[in-house]
Parts: sequence; structure tokens; C-alpha cells
Amino acid sequence: MRRVLVAFALTLAACAADVAPAPVGGLLPIMLDAPRDTDGAIIITVSGGPIDSVTAAPGYDITSNTDASGVHILVVGPMASGTLAQIHVADMAHAGQYVASVEQIADGTTFALLDPAPYGVRVAAPR
Repeated sequence: MRRVLVAFALTLAACAADVAPAPVGGLLPIMLDAPRDTDGAIIITVSGGPIDSVTAAPGYDITSNTDASGVHILVVGPMASGTLAQIHVADMAHAGQYVASVEQIADGTTFALLDPAPYGVRVAAPR
């Protein structure tokens, strides 16, 4: 009988160790580094995993569209360094998989398209 109880206790402990914690959702900011004073709109693509929703940071208007390459986010407003938008993800354990890139950027005065190469965007790591 004692062996049965010991075997049961070991089996129970092994099962408990295999249970993964439930996913915890959260917000990840999309950050812009060093814009020009006249930048007025930017299209960013975020990929790396599922995104539940996108919200604008104060002072910006946004719209987004999802396809096979990720979520494309159009941000309109006077660009400043810092948070442009936030993405809501279902599992913060995978936050490091998300990446952002600049697809297009436009001058807010002339509406001319600018070279996106010098612009940096990133998905900020959770604190």
C-alpha cells in the first residue's frame, strides 16, 4: 500500500510540473527613434506573432490592416521620438518575437514620400 501511495504522489508531482502557466496578455509600445520635425505620417509593419488590437498613442490617429506579412499600421500626426502606438498581444511570454519596420514615411507639409532607411522603429520590451 505504501508503494502505491508513493507512486501516486510521484505521478501527481510529475503532472503538476508539466502544466504550463496560462498566457498573460499585455501591451507592447511601438517606438519611433529620431524623426524629422516635418514628418507627418508613417506606415509601420509589425510581425512576429498574433496581434489582438492596435491603439494610438496620444496625439496620433491610426488605422491598421493585417495580412500574411503582419499588421500594417498607418500613424498620422506630427512625429516625435517615443511611442506611436501600442499593440495588444495575447501572450507576453512571446514579446521578444515581435519586430517593427518602417515601410513608408511622408512629410507632413509637402506630403512627399521620404526615404525610410534612416528611420528606426522598434517594439519595446516589457518592463
